Amino acid sequence: MITCTEAVKQFWQYLDDDLAPKQQQLVDDHLGICRQCCGELEFARVLQSVLEDQRSVDELPAEVRERMARFVKELER
Repeated sequence: MITCTEAVKQFWQYLDDDLAPKQQQLVDDHLGICRQCCGELEFARVLQSVLEDQRSVDELPAEVRERMARFVKELER
């Protein structure tokens, strides 16, 4: 079983279907038992969608843009 930190670090690859099957299964298994990571993954999905449409980023409230920036920094660690 992987930790939350290990799962979160792989979310972008997970969303892009760019993980090896074994890693994909480990993330899936973790998401099956961790509600917090499920929420983080959902946020990552929304963030990915927003980033695909750069225009919508400018329309977001400042506090949402700041949260997104913090989230991305966490993923980079």
